[in-house]
Amino acid sequence: MKTSLRAAAAAALALGLSVPAGTADAGATTWTKLVNLHGAKVQGCKMPTTKHGPWKVKVRVDARKAATAVHGSAEVDKGQRVVDGPWRTHLLQPGTMSKVHTLRVPRGKAFTLQTGLENESTGVAVAQSVSAVGRC
Repeated sequence: MKTSLRAAAAAALALGLSVPAGTADAGATTWTKLVNLHGAKVQGCKMPTTKHGPWKVKVRVDARKAATAVHGSAEVDKGQRVVDGPWRTHLLQPGTMSKVHTLRVPRGKAFTLQTGLENESTGVAVAQSVSAVGRC
C-alpha cells in the first residue's frame, strides 16, 4: 500500500510541475492592440515565414472587457486590392474571445493590414503597416 501511495504522490507532483510550464508557453505570445471599441480590441502579432518572405500575422478579437457585443475583421490590402482575407468574426458577446486567425502579409510598404470592430451602432477601422505589429 505504501508503494502505491508513493507512486501516486510522485505522479501527482510530476503532473503539478509539468502543467505550469506548459501554461507559461501558451501565454507567452505578446499581443499588440490594433484597434479598440468600447472595451473590445482586435489584437495581433507577427512572425516571419522566411528571412525575406511574407509575415504571418495572427489576429484575434478580445471582447472580455467589452461593453457591447462586437464583430471584428481584418484583411491585407495592396492599394484597392484585397491580398488576403477578409476575415470576420461572428458576433462576440462581452466576456468572450475569438479564435486566432492567420493572415499573410507580403513585405513592403505597398501592403497594409486593415483591422476593424463594429457593434450595432458604430464601427472603427484602422489601416496600418505590419511594422506596427509586435512579434509573437
